[in-house]
Parts: sequence; C-alpha cells; structure tokens
Amino acid sequence: MFEDRPSLSTVGGCMATVCLALLGGCGGGSDTAANPVDPTTSNPTVTIPSVPTGVGATAGNAQASITWSASSGATSYHVKRSTTAGGPYTQVGAPTSGSYTDTSLTNGTTYYYVVAALDSAGESANSAQTSAVPAAPSSPPAPSAPTTPTGLAATAGNATVSLSWSASGGATSYHVKRATSASGPYTQVAAPASTSYTDSSLTNGTAYYYVVSALDSAGESANSAQVTATPVAPVTAPATVSVSGLHVSGNQILNGQNKVVALHGVDRSGTEYECLASTQVFDGPSDAASVAAMQKWDINIVRLPINEDCWLGINGVMIGGTAYQTAIVNYVNLLATNNIAAIIDLQWAAPGTTLSNQLTPMPDHAPSFWTSVANTFKSNSSVIFDLFNEPFPDSNSASTAAWTCLQNGGTCPGVAYTAVGTQSLVNTIRATGSTNIIMVPGVQYTNVLDQWLAHKPADSANQLAASWHSYANQICNTSGCWSGVIQPILANSPLIAGEIGENDCQDTYINPLMAFLDSNGGNYLAWAWNTYDCSSFPALISDYTGTPTAFGLGYQDHLLALNGQTPPAPPVIPFFSNTYPFGIAVGSTTQYTAGDGTIYYPDVANSAMTESMQYFTAFTTSDTITGTSDPMLYQRGRQGAFGIWTINVPNGNYVVTLGMAPNSAYSAGEFGQDDTLQGQKLGTCVWSRYSGTNISPSNGVACPQSATPVPVADTALTVTYNVTVTNQMLSIEPAASFGGGRTTILNTIKVAKAP
Repeated sequence: MFEDRPSLSTVGGCMATVCLALLGGCGGGSDTAANPVDPTTSNPTVTIPSVPTGVGATAGNAQASITWSASSGATSYHVKRSTTAGGPYTQVGAPTSGSYTDTSLTNGTTYYYVVAALDSAGESANSAQTSAVPAAPSSPPAPSAPTTPTGLAATAGNATVSLSWSASGGATSYHVKRATSASGPYTQVAAPASTSYTDSSLTNGTAYYYVVSALDSAGESANSAQVTATPVAPVTAPATVSVSGLHVSGNQILNGQNKVVALHGVDRSGTEYECLASTQVFDGPSDAASVAAMQKWDINIVRLPINEDCWLGINGVMIGGTAYQTAIVNYVNLLATNNIAAIIDLQWAAPGTTLSNQLTPMPDHAPSFWTSVANTFKSNSSVIFDLFNEPFPDSNSASTAAWTCLQNGGTCPGVAYTAVGTQSLVNTIRATGSTNIIMVPGVQYTNVLDQWLAHKPADSANQLAASWHSYANQICNTSGCWSGVIQPILANSPLIAGEIGENDCQDTYINPLMAFLDSNGGNYLAWAWNTYDCSSFPALISDYTGTPTAFGLGYQDHLLALNGQTPPAPPVIPFFSNTYPFGIAVGSTTQYTAGDGTIYYPDVANSAMTESMQYFTAFTTSDTITGTSDPMLYQRGRQGAFGIWTINVPNGNYVVTLGMAPNSAYSAGEFGQDDTLQGQKLGTCVWSRYSGTNISPSNGVACPQSATPVPVADTALTVTYNVTVTNQMLSIEPAASFGGGRTTILNTIKVAKAP
C-alpha cells in the first residue's frame, strides 16, 4: 500500500515546504531547517542553589574537616575560611561533594568556616558559620615501671641460696642482684621471669646479700629490701634412724624401713606471728646453718606453728598465701634433706574475718587450711600434721561437753562460733589422699588427755597419734598423772609431746618427764628454738648457732646422752675478782656502755639514785659482801626511780639477804601530799643477769606486793633469796612504782655463797 504513495521528490518538494512552514517558515537552505530544535527544551529557567545547611567542623592535627548537607541542584561548593569570627573569608576549597578537609593549619588557632553552593545560575549565600581549633594529638601516658618486689626470702643450702618473692604487678621479669657486703655494691646474677631463683656455685660459709627489682617495658623498679643467707655444707648426721616414710604401727612410729623411730626435737616459734606485722615468715634464720646447729643437738624433728590466716592469705595479713606457703615448704624440704622430720601445727586460728593473732578455743577455717596443707605435703612422708595446737572449749574445762566439742565440733559451750571437731578434720585430710600421721589434741591446752582414748576420731588410714603438751605449771604435771593418764595412752597409741618446758631457766621438770617418756616409748619436743628469755618464753638457745640457755642446756645434754654422746663443755668465762667484767673498779668515775646499749655506772658514795640507771658492785675474794659504806644511796630515792645492782660473782648458788626499810626523811610529794607511806609496795627482784627473771624469796616480802600493815618508817624488813648464778652476774633491782605503790628502799645488801 505504502509503496504506491508518491515520494517527496515526486511532488517537487511541496511536502517539504509544508513541513518547514509548520516549523516556522520555508527558507531555502536556512540553519533552522538544517538543525531542528526540540521545542520542549529550548531556553529553560535556571535558579541559584539553596544555602548549605548542617555545616560542621571537626578539628584534627593541623587540619579541620568540614561537612554539610547537599544543596539541591548544586554542582560544586565554595569552602571559605577566616581567622576572625564573621569574616572576611577566603575561599580555600571548591569541592563537588559535602565534605572538605582543610590542611596545613596551625595547631591552637581558631578557624571559622562558611560554605556556599554553586550551579550555572550562580552562587548561594554563605552558610551559617562553624569553627574548629586544630590540636596535636595528646601523648599517651608514659608507661610506669612495676612496683618494688616484696616478701623476698632466702634459704641457704649446700653452695646454694634459694630466693623467692611476691610478684610485682605488671612485671615481665626480675633482676636478682647479689653482694658479699651488706652495703653492696650488687651484681646482677639472674633475670628470671618467675618469682623464684636458686643461686648456685656459691662458697659455703660466705654470707651473701640479695635484692630483687622488677622490670617491664617502662623500666626497672627500685631494689627490694635486702635479705642474707650463708650457704653451708650439710652436716653429716650421726648414724641415726631415717625419718623418711613415717607411719603408725600399733603404738609405735616406724620409718620406711619399718624401724622404730624415737622423735626428739624442738618447736620453732615465729611462723605464727611474724607474718602478721612484717613481710618475713620466720623469727630468726631459716637457712642451712641454723639447721646444722639443730643437728648438733641430735634433733630429728621440728614443729612449725602455722598461722591459719597467713597460710590461706586472708584477713589482711602482711605476708600470706603463696609467699608464706613457699617459705614453709622450702624450710620443710631443707629439714628433710638433713634427715629432720617436720610437724605442721595449726597454732593460731580465728573465726570468720577475725585476724588470727592468738590462741582460740576451737578451730573454724581449719577445713580449708588442712585441705591446702594436706595437698601440699601428702607426698612428703616426713611431715606430720598437728590438728590444732591447744584447744580449750567449755571455758577451759575437762568436762564431757568439752571433749564432745573437741571431737564433733558444732555449737559448743564457751565457744562463740561454730567449731570444727577433730573427726571432721581427720576426714578432711584423708579426703585429699594424704596418709600422713595426724596428731590429735586433748583439752585444757592439750595438757589433759583423760578422755582421749574415748574421743579418739575414726581414721580410715589408722595413722593417728596423741598430742600432749606438758609444762611445769600445767595440770598434769606430776608422775601420778603421767602414770595414771598418759601411760595408758602410750600403751595403745603413739604419743608426741609437742611442747614441753618450764619457766625457771632450769631442767628440774623436763628431766623426769623425759625419763618417763623415754621409758614408755614417747616422743617429745621442747619449746622453743628461739633466742628469747629462758624463763617467761622459755627459750632453749641464746643464739642461732645453738648456744643453749640454762634451760636449753639440760635438754641438749639429755638428747646427746640418748645417743651416747658426751655433752660439750660449757664455755669458760673469765672471772674478775675485784672489778666488774668490763674492767671498771669500785670507786671509779668512768661509766661503761655495754654492747646491748646498757650503761653501767660506778657504785660510789653519795650518788643519787636516778631513773633507770644500772649500778655495779665488785665481788671480793671473800665469801660475803655487804652493801656500801653510804647507806643513804640505798635509802634515798624518788617516785618511779629504780637502780639495778649487778654484782660480779663466780657461777654457783648464793644466798642474798636484803634489808628494806622506808625512810621518814622523804619530803612531801614523794609518797603523797600527806607525807605518809600509804600505798607503798615492798619487794625486791633478784636474778642471775641475762639468764632469768624475778625469783620469789624463800621468806620475807615478795617482789613486789602491797605492804599490810603499812610499814613503819626506819624499820627494816629482812628478805632472803636463793639464787643460782650461771653467768657470773647477779642482779638486784628494787621494785619501782607499781600502780599506787612507790619504790622499795634498801639499806643493806648481803650476798653469801650457799652452804
């Protein structure tokens, strides 16, 4: 159909003319005809874009990042900057997007920005102003060095020293430093990452001094407190029975070779109290040298009183937990190396959050304590467990209620908290798999054992021993009690007297006690291997080389005699017949300061008695001495004053006779405003200097006591003392002011050798 339609050319261009007319006319060869235009797009209306909104600036290091919301129709933007609020502004960028970062700025300068939007129609007004202050990034805090290590402890061995300390927070390693002088200088010997180190290849007998510092990436801490140790070659023990493999068989304790072992040793006090107020565990050295000193006494067991809180690291102790436990373990291992068994004794305990700083009637945290201790030592057959030091339930009674409490625990009379009984503690220990021997106490501070057999706990391992303490001032302190109560127990069970002693610097009580225990297969340890007073403590030694006190000498002699050894001869002390041991003659005006700081003054006529002064008098070559030629020296005094007369005498027994009399010549105020003697106390203390305390007189007035009736002025009272002198120094001390009392007045002193 369309093929028959004539083409434009056939009509001579008429159709083309019509079309062109419709488009605005016909013109031969015009541009319009050659380039037709779409009438819908010709000459559109273009508007300026809207002002940018949401403009904000974020400061950086020497730069600012400006952002804004896009303006409709904008093809680009002008970012303008000023250092003055409100302009004038300088264009600094022409981005096509809604952000721009202005760089190379000056940190600390405030910059103000506005933004305008652009298109083909023109530029919008400026946006609202924003500002930013570039700043350099803050430096991260400088890392700090770790804290100084604490709890440093040293244990000497054979040519070695083992060190341990508490971890410092953040430390990555430590520097162990050593010196051979207490003042340094120190040389670094190791850089361990852990909190222990063993220094080896040392010279036995040389004292080494150690400090430890902590390190991290920031640097090194200050040095710790210094400790010292002296390596010593192990002393070859006499041919004695091994203490390895200890176990109960019947009523005896056997070793791993099934040989009977008689345990004789000492208590080592200090581990129960040092940890509460200091960062050390032991009171005195715990090195090989101190153990060697024990071996010289033929000691084969040491009892360690443990503080429950320090072992568990609870209730705010100064040193506890791992550091405390490590020190105990190291010492026990040192003992075992030297064929000395150890008793771990729960000495001090307390309920709940109460600090363990004294004896308590019954245990409380003990299950946790014994679980930890048993797991620690269950593989060491030379360790014995002492369940609880000295129970005293039911207000320190020996009643059935007290014994029931001891065995079963719970709510007990005289105990303000829920107690844990011995049966529960035995079960706790056995639950760990431990088969160590367990010592089970009695009541009344473990001295009364009259119902021990009836209240003996059941033990799946059958490894129990009776625990007994026996001091001269306790209840069961006679041969009748020993044979009636203790002997039946010895016939049925092993018995370990964990503490024996007396408070008179003698051995008159322990000698028959040890003879009884020896003849009945008992075991015993004396209190204590410490350098305190041999009476009030009582102490066995005066130094840690093993020099015995008067009390310790009797114990040492007994142990050595058991093994057929001759006790060493006591040291010879030179005797000065006419002068004080320090060489000051009577009548001299020179005073002497002793090594312990005591100042000794010459005893001369007309000397006024002054506070806390020490006087001395020489013992003549005769058997008797009498006072001074100046009686007023002994009569005149003042309230609160006292003098001590130390008389140099040969060792031996003496009778000391003192004449005491108040003097009417005192001025008002010495004994009260009424110038009377009301409230005066009489009495004088006499003792052997450095080896004992006050001795009660054999007759007369004790030291001190209130005088009833009130003494008559200028009337002498005679008091007699029997004194044993072991160190050539006999001391006389008038009793000073006690409460409402006043100083005793001496007018005669007589010392004579006992017949």
